This record gives sequence, C-alpha cells and structure tokens, in this order.
Amino acid sequence: MNSLTIKYLILAHRDPGQLARLVSRLAAPNSHVFIHIDKGINKTPFIAQLAGQSVHWVADEHRVNSIWGSIGAWDATYALLQQATQLRTDGNEYYCLLSGQDYPLRKATVIANFLGKHYGDLFIDINSISALSDWDYSQRFESYNFHYRTGTHFNLYPISDSRFFSKSCFDNYAQVMKRHNPISGLRTIFRRPRRHPEQIMPKGGSQWWALPQECINAIMAFLEKNPWFIKYHQFSHAPDEAIPHSVTGYLHGGCGNIKHSMTYANWSKPNVPLPATFETGDEAELEAAGVNFLFARKFEMARDVQILNWMDEHLLS
Repeated sequence: MNSLTIKYLILAHRDPGQLARLVSRLAAPNSHVFIHIDKGINKTPFIAQLAGQSVHWVADEHRVNSIWGSIGAWDATYALLQQATQLRTDGNEYYCLLSGQDYPLRKATVIANFLGKHYGDLFIDINSISALSDWDYSQRFESYNFHYRTGTHFNLYPISDSRFFSKSCFDNYAQVMKRHNPISGLRTIFRRPRRHPEQIMPKGGSQWWALPQECINAIMAFLEKNPWFIKYHQFSHAPDEAIPHSVTGYLHGGCGNIKHSMTYANWSKPNVPLPATFETGDEAELEAAGVNFLFARKFEMARDVQILNWMDEHLLS
C-alpha cells in the first residue's frame, strides 16, 4: 500500500487561538497544513499564536479578500490549492478543505487510516441544483452579485433581462451604488444577461470536501485550460459551493466514487443562526456525528471552550 499524505487546506479570518488549537489536533506524520488568512485581516496575531507549529502560510501577495459568498472565497481556496500542489510528496495524497472554525471528530491517526482505506473516493456533496430546495438558481447563476463584509449581498439584473424591471432589483441597485460605487451599478445595467455555461451542468453542495490528488490534479488542469469558467463565476453567489462540485461532476468519469462530505454541520437547529454553533449540551450529537463524519463545524472557543475540552477528552484522546 502506498503511503498517504494529507494536505489540510484551512480558510481562516478570526480567532487565532482557536486556529492554533485546530492545527495542533491535525498534527500527524505525513500531514501538512496550509493556511489562508483573509487579506482584510491582520495576519500577525495568527503567526504569533501558531509559532512553533509546522504550517505553510499563503504568502501575502497571494492572499485575497475572501468575503463570504463572493468569488474571493473560491480564490482563497485556489491559492491554497496552488501552494499545496507544489509540495511534492511520495505516495498518495488527500486534500481536505476546512475552515478555522472546524474541529476534528476523530484523532488525526484515525482520519489518516480512514482516508487511506477509502483512497480514491471523492468526499464532496454533488447535487443537482433542483435538489437544493434552499438555492435560488436565478440569484446564484443568472444575476450579478455584490458582496460585503457585513455579510450582506445584493443581486442585480441588467436591463436586457426582464427581471431588471422589479422593485427589488431597483432597490438593490440603489444599495450597490451607495455601498460600492455608482459606476459599478451603471455598468451592470448594460451588461449581458448571465447564463450558466452550457458545456457543464451546474452542481452544488457543501463548501467543505476531501479529494484525492488525482481529482485535484484534474480540477486544476480543467480550470487552467478553461479560464472562462471562473470568469463566468466572478458574479455568482457562493461560487465556492459550485465550482469544484460542477467540475468534479463533469469529470466524474475520470475520478473516483462520490461520497458525502466528511464535515458535519447542523442546518436544522431552530431559532439560531445556521449552521448552528456547537456548544455544551451538544455532546451526544457530536459523538453520533463521528460515526459518519471526520470533522464538524462550527465552533467558537471564546463563546464555549468547554465543548472543545470535552471533544479532546472523549473523542480525540
């Protein structure tokens, strides 16, 4: 059996101490951690917190503003992929995309054994858009989306699209012109209608995945040969939840078996922002999730450190 290297790709923008704790739990022989810190965030506290830990930082010249929902989230992922693929190793490789608010449900050695046993499987949620009941196809793929650090975003249709003539669209234009700049709004009025490229069937799912090197190489080669696909997604909403999924679905014949994402999240807890932030009282849910998943999100150490302490003692010891 070939040796297995795991390359953890982490997108982070907050809580340096929590990120350091996550990285320490991922440490294992033949594992490497690559970290992208949002360009709009001071990187210095993160470097200080992770002093002494072996990590690969995305260089400042390659950092991007990874605003939620924007193309920047994908650009940050791509920067991680570019750096990680340049590190040569012997044997097989898995690339695992995580956020700084994730935490493992199993020990690093157990994760490595699982991925080694299932080498070649694609742990990524690939769904047809019609199966995603909470996705608005036209908003994501046919309008021009503008995203802001406040978490808000506005979608605009050009005048050549009949949906331009609606109160909601006019209101969104007013917001973009006020928050962004008037020129961006005026240019969008006269842009071409957006339509998803016919060459690829759009797919979507969880942003978080674990993919073997053969699949990663195929995705990178496709995107290098077809830059029009990323250019199209410049104005999509949450393209990081569609780009690798659509390309992997398109290339499926040359990749492995598709399995569900290995990152667990609770999208059904009532009366809280979703996905739910795990806290004390969620121990049984997390223990049960560990049967079918390797990671969970999300956590806030400053809000509840005890749940992480419990995981360390009961799940990771």
